[in-house]
Amino acid sequence: MTIEAELNVVENNEQQEQSLNEWDIKALELVDQYNQLDSKNDKTERDYDKMIEINNKIEGIYEKKEALDEFDKKSLKYMEKLLKEGVSKGSIAQGLAGIDTPQAWEMREKLLQEGVDKRYIALGLAGIDTPQAWEMREKLLQEGADKDFIALGLAGIDTPQAWEMREKLLQEGVDKRYIARGLAGIDSPQAWEMREKLLQEGVDKRYIARGLAGIDTPQAWEMREKLLQ
Repeated sequence: MTIEAELNVVENNEQQEQSLNEWDIKALELVDQYNQLDSKNDKTERDYDKMIEINNKIEGIYEKKEALDEFDKKSLKYMEKLLKEGVSKGSIAQGLAGIDTPQAWEMREKLLQEGVDKRYIALGLAGIDTPQAWEMREKLLQEGADKDFIALGLAGIDTPQAWEMREKLLQEGVDKRYIARGLAGIDSPQAWEMREKLLQEGVDKRYIARGLAGIDTPQAWEMREKLLQ
């Protein structure tokens, strides 16, 4: 079975992962709001209610983060088990999408050293927008990795750096179908502009449709209906 045959719409799960910094920033913003209220000398009942609400939100952020961290640990342990049982290393690499922990990076490096197809490594970077992820993408490109899969591995990333790489890859002749699929999970004006542009340029509608994975907005449903016609 070819690598394309093995690909399915895994990118719809990847884009929701958040880094530690993002969790901390959200919590710090709430702490700042809490402290502003707490510093008032003439706090009202409404202020106290708001402080309780903020405190609950802070607790909720870290409870959710801890749950995701625990899920990542269990996922990685399970992947290690699968490797020992002889499961395809490429599948393991691809299944690291969205996981940005030291253990995940250690596994990526190990898989690269063992000669795993770089296309799978690229796919397993989907949803990760950290300096380490960008460094690996650049490394893969320098080592001759298939640019189509670099584009696909940008799923779920809606940052200036990601758009800069998409534009660069397009200029270098990357298959536009992979650019379309690599827009999964992105619901920004720039993503919709790109989808419309790709449609106008005759990109296979099936790839446009797959690139809508993870998006549940009126605009996404409108496009799905349009593609069905």
